[in-house]
Order: sequence, then structure tokens, then C-alpha cells
Amino acid sequence: MAADSLQSLLNFEYNFERAAVYFVGEAIPSAYQTIRTMTESNLSTPRVELALELGSATSPYDPRVEGSTKQDYSQYDGFFHARVVTDNSVGQTSTDHATTRAKLRELFLRSGANWNGSGSGANPVTLTGTGEIDKDSAPQRIVGTGTSFTTELEVGDEVTVGGVPFEIAGITSDTLATTTVAASASIAAGSAIVRTLSLASGPNLPFYDLKFIQPMESQYLTDEDFNVSELTWNLRFEIRDDAWPS
Repeated sequence: MAADSLQSLLNFEYNFERAAVYFVGEAIPSAYQTIRTMTESNLSTPRVELALELGSATSPYDPRVEGSTKQDYSQYDGFFHARVVTDNSVGQTSTDHATTRAKLRELFLRSGANWNGSGSGANPVTLTGTGEIDKDSAPQRIVGTGTSFTTELEVGDEVTVGGVPFEIAGITSDTLATTTVAASASIAAGSAIVRTLSLASGPNLPFYDLKFIQPMESQYLTDEDFNVSELTWNLRFEIRDDAWPS
């Protein structure tokens, strides 16, 4: 699947963290917040914080795709961090903390299926019904007619409404969903809604293939009632040939 722009393709932190937020959030207890960098959030617990730290390009630069005159680096090293934060004073036990920490190790096993960038999903898909957006609504809402948002969308999916791209922030009902950013202009009723990326039904890591992931270190800290575990993995990934925008 090709990125819609070079900026989208090279936004490595956003793409890795967003995919991880999805599959980690699905696997750990629902009481935990799962948070990526550049996300506004109150310091509430329990929580898992996820972050990609990009390293250096590792392969010689080569054509983006066969026959292209544009040559760029396509393979990168990096570190991925997962931090578990719990608070004993409000009943978040050390046992729960340790169990969640172990679950993270399971999710990021070398043999795991998460971050499987080579998977194929049925995207893009034109959804049932049509939609509209009033740019003055708060929060920003997609109002559907004849839609099935609860079964056809998930939080984090990317869609276009009348050709304008949005990310789904919440799903209230079959006919009402919210977006992460406001529309710059209203979008008329009857507009087609197209799902362009789904972390549930498509590749859970768009644009890249994970070459390896290796546990690096684990640190455990306590501060009065707070327990903090930080796990770090080495990883290497490569931009897929079909991900470069035309």
C-alpha cells in the first residue's frame, strides 16, 4: 500500500506507535491506558506508554523502486520502548504490574505476528451508506446515513469523507463517529466514506517490513507507591517498495 505523501511515509514514530497502541491495547487489561508519544494525556494510572526512538539508516541508498532515478535509504535501526506505570495506593497491585509487563514481552516476541507489515487487508473499502461533517460541530463528528460504523470501523482507522482524510477517534453508534482533527470546511450530506487503513483488518504496520526485533534491556523503578517498568527492544525495519508514493 502506497503512502499518500512522503511526509506520511517518513513519519516513522507515528506509524509504529499507532500500530502498537492498537495491538497492545487489545491484549492488555482494559483498565490500562495505552499511550503513544505526542499525545496529550493526564498522568493517570495504570498506563502503558509506547515510543519509537529512531536510529540510523543502515543500508546503502538505492532506487526507491526498480527503475526509479530517485535514490534514498530504505532500511533503519531503532529502539522501541514500552513503559508500564502503576500505583499501589489505588489498588494497582505489583502482581498486575508484573503480569502486564510479561504480556508486553509476549507481544514483542521475534516470532510474534504483531507488526506484520506484509499482511494484506481489504483496503481501501467504501463503507455502507454515506456521511457528512459540520466543521463547527464539537467534537468533530461524522454523521452517517445508512451507515454501520460499529461493525465497519475501529478507533484508529483512517477514512476519507468526500475525499478528505480523517482518523477515527471514537465510535458512538452506527451513524455517529468522531475524528481526531477538525475539518477545515463542512462536507455535504451524501458523501462517500472510504476506509483507507484499518489496523484490525489490514497490515498492522503500514509501509514497513520489520526485519528483526530483539530484547535489549529492562529497568524497574519505584517511587513511593508508583511502580515503573521500562522495556526496550532493538529493531530494524525496511520501507517496502510499494509504500513509496508515486
